[in-house]
Amino acid sequence: MVFCSQAFSILARAQARALGMERPRLIVLPHPFGSLPDEAVKDVLQRGRAEVLAVIAGKKEAAEVM
Repeated sequence: MVFCSQAFSILARAQARALGMERPRLIVLPHPFGSLPDEAVKDVLQRGRAEVLAVIAGKKEAAEVM
């Protein structure tokens, strides 16, 4: 599973394919993500918790958590 920001989602998918991963499990977060304060990160992940859990469980290939 890969967590990346919107700005790098196309690159993440391309790199995964280049490494032989047809369908990488991908969680796409808002960009920029690294500069968000901890509370904002927790808020983003809390709002998208069901989506993230569906990807972890293999029920979805990818999720955008905004």
